[in-house]
Amino acid sequence: MAHCAIEQITPAIAREMLDLNHRNRSLSQPTVVRIAELIKRGEWMEDSTDAIGLDTDGGVVNGQHRLQAVVLADQPIRALVLRDVDPSVIKVIDQGRGRNLQQFLAMDGRYDNPTALAQALDWVYRIRYGFERILPQEDKPTVPQLLDLLDQHPNVQHSIPIAVSVWQPLKLHKGMVAAYHYAFATLAPEIADEFFDQLANGEFLERGDPVHTLRERLVENTSKPKERQAKNFELAAWIVKAWTAKQEGSQILPKQLSFRKSGPRAESVPRPAQIDWIVYAEGDQVPLVETAAA
Repeated sequence: MAHCAIEQITPAIAREMLDLNHRNRSLSQPTVVRIAELIKRGEWMEDSTDAIGLDTDGGVVNGQHRLQAVVLADQPIRALVLRDVDPSVIKVIDQGRGRNLQQFLAMDGRYDNPTALAQALDWVYRIRYGFERILPQEDKPTVPQLLDLLDQHPNVQHSIPIAVSVWQPLKLHKGMVAAYHYAFATLAPEIADEFFDQLANGEFLERGDPVHTLRERLVENTSKPKERQAKNFELAAWIVKAWTAKQEGSQILPKQLSFRKSGPRAESVPRPAQIDWIVYAEGDQVPLVETAAA
């Protein structure tokens, strides 16, 4: 009969359990890395209801990624261990659905648009660490990490209505827009509000104005078939370049607001400068934009 208890699992014990890991799916090394980092940050909670499962001969039927993470982190954890389970239980493990950040925010009840806020926090994380183009599996933040990010940046939720106002006419990703508005507002709140307000409504803009040019590019983009539309990281590059030109008081025309995503002259996604919470790597800078004469 199966029985369970919270046990201390050291790296040595984890290795011993893994020696009989013969009924599991293929190991995802990025997942192992992510859990190991979680353990090292102290986010592991021993009273998780998802047990490490060992069948009647001691083989691991659930929890191989957590055990591998204990080995990689080289730190012990306390975890619920369910022993002597029927080996056929492997057929029904992992059929449930984990809770994501949006669901946690919705359960909290304090946020008007938990979906957009969850997306915004994901993009704040991307912008902060330079993952605008792609977020590798091993670097994906956990829900506790994103909740900590919200604690550090509570005002990001005030950028959600602005993001919605931009999404309505231009269909830009709400989370991305909210994160960039929040980033720009960290540096210059009034200019950031004006930038996105003009982007949303198109009023009081003249040819050559960076916001006017950005809006033209976005309208043109949405008119294309879905498969030919720019990816979010390309749109992010346009936004940052237009913002940079606006800050510099420069003009820019549609053909000049571009982003080379591939080829010998491929660009990195530009990052807004001088934001105190962004982690800049050596050599990070906003690429220069060829501007038209004022």
